[in-house]
Amino acid sequence: MVSDDGRVRILDFGLAKYAGPSALPAAGSEFSTRAPTEQGRILGTVAYMSPEQAQGEAVDHRSDIFSLGSVLYEIATGEQAFRGNNSASTIAAILKDAPRPPTELRRDLPRELLRVRRSMAKEVWRRYQSALDLRNELEELKLELTSGVDLEASSHTPAARPLWRSAAIAAGVALLAGALGFAVGTTRSGTRSRSFGGFTRLTSHSAEEYYPTLSPDGELVVYAGKASGNWDVYLQRVSGEKPINLTGDSASHDTEPALSRDGKWIAFRSERRGGGIFVMGATGENVKKVTDFGHNPAWSPDGKQIVCNTTAFSDPLARTITPEQLWVVDAATGEKRLLTPEDGVQGSWSPNGFRIAYWGVHQGGQRDVWTVPSNGGASV
Repeated sequence: MVSDDGRVRILDFGLAKYAGPSALPAAGSEFSTRAPTEQGRILGTVAYMSPEQAQGEAVDHRSDIFSLGSVLYEIATGEQAFRGNNSASTIAAILKDAPRPPTELRRDLPRELLRVRRSMAKEVWRRYQSALDLRNELEELKLELTSGVDLEASSHTPAARPLWRSAAIAAGVALLAGALGFAVGTTRSGTRSRSFGGFTRLTSHSAEEYYPTLSPDGELVVYAGKASGNWDVYLQRVSGEKPINLTGDSASHDTEPALSRDGKWIAFRSERRGGGIFVMGATGENVKKVTDFGHNPAWSPDGKQIVCNTTAFSDPLARTITPEQLWVVDAATGEKRLLTPEDGVQGSWSPNGFRIAYWGVHQGGQRDVWTVPSNGGASV
């Protein structure tokens, strides 16, 4: 319920569970330690259950984070995240289905709201690991929506948004952020705890791993690894620990993955079927050969074209002045055109798609960074 002063208040906790010795009350109280929600029993409101709760498994605070994410989804879209004709079909949806992207249900929702879908990950280790993490994500989203500035963008140019839309969505986000206040609390000194910066190790396998690329929402990383004995393309959540081999059905080497800007497609180099640049869905489906040559693919912002160089290299400083050409390839038809007759490798599109940055070896062996119009022209 929302009180007259705008504060969110929980009136019915529904199911509560004894959390351990630290939660015991003072001696002499009538507190009972017998948990009514024993493992193996399914209790709760079905539409908002976590997968582990729906299966009667052991649960912890991350189950609540899943339920809170389901509530946030419904606040934003007006529809339940997981729906079925009955309890059984609803549970099946929770266990197997992914909620539709909020922007498909309401076009006025900002794409940034997709970032909090991590709270509804099926595996507990892939969710936010604390309510503080989710609360911080919501606070940053609220700031972006009210200020019109994308905090994650590399550009310092404010992104214009319709004020009415920003205000409406920010109000909903603020509602959930406020509701999380009781969960994060304060430190022992009475001040809010918050961490900034630092490094997080994403992978732990002893085999070699190269060519990492992040999804646009920062939730996924795709890379080439040799854990299976040959080179394969792997997908892993940034907050997770279990990579998924997307090319395990191929005995050939698959490397140099690149995610499209919308996160739907992966371009990669493969040695299968004579070698070349291939494209597949973000979860490894619909593999299609695009070219019979090419390395280091990179997507155009609209996802329609790929820039690549002709041959491979392992050490940038060992490359000679032998020209290495850049080509632009149509991802749908495979039609190609020469972009740089002079030496150029590792092309990268500008956010607006007008130019492509690359580096090359030129007279005297000097290695420099250049840009060239994406539709052809003189390099700078």
